[in-house]
This record gives sequence, structure tokens and C-alpha cells, in this order.
Amino acid sequence: MTRAPFLLVALLASTLAAPLDPSKIKDKVVIKLGENLTVQFELRGDSLKKPKVVAHPDPKLPSMTLDFNKHGENLMLHIQNPFPQSLRMRCLMRLRGQKGYVETNILSIPAKLGDFEGWRDPIKELVLFEFRLSK
Repeated sequence: MTRAPFLLVALLASTLAAPLDPSKIKDKVVIKLGENLTVQFELRGDSLKKPKVVAHPDPKLPSMTLDFNKHGENLMLHIQNPFPQSLRMRCLMRLRGQKGYVETNILSIPAKLGDFEGWRDPIKELVLFEFRLSK
């Protein structure tokens, strides 16, 4: 007996799952194309909670910076990770002319470094959530 049909059903079920609704996500950061944000968190174990966009960061708290801009044909999100561990998060994107959101991948950002994510999609805004640190 082969397991392939069960695997196919599982893949179809995950593909057809209801899309995430950003209004129901706690602990999120919304960034629109052209914005540059500084975000501070409350650290709870390996989770980063209660993100707060600040104009003047508290120097006692690590501040993650986000810069979402267009570079040539690409849209680029630069994420600066101030933490002593790798930073992981999930991300939803809303495309121009669309009301709904789709999930996209954000790679782990190494400790104390910055990294870029790039897309060619016409993204209007990103919703970052489930921030966590990993060793």
C-alpha cells in the first residue's frame, strides 16, 4: 500500500486552509512600501512580544530596524537584528489591488547582523508577526 494519496490530501488541505487575517494577529508590525521603522519589544523567553514602533528608541532596549523600499525592479525589506541570537518571524503580504493577504517567507536573520528579503511582486504592505529568537 502506498502513502502517496495521503500525502497529496495533506498537501491539498494545507493549501486550501483559510488565509490568515492580520486583524486577528496580536504582536504584529505593519510596514508599508517606503517606510523605515524602529521597533522595540518585550522579551519573554525566546519570544518577542508587544512590538512598539518608536521614533526615539530607548537605548536600554534593543531596537530592530525595518526598511521597506523599491530598488530597481525589486522591493526590498532590510531587517537589522540587534539580538544575540538569530531572529525569525512570519510575514504576510498584501499585493496592490488586493484586499486579502498571502504568507511569504522571511529567512532567519543572523545575530547582530542585517539581511535583505526581496520580491518582484507589487506589494503594498507587509505584516510581520510571531517574532522569536533561536540559537
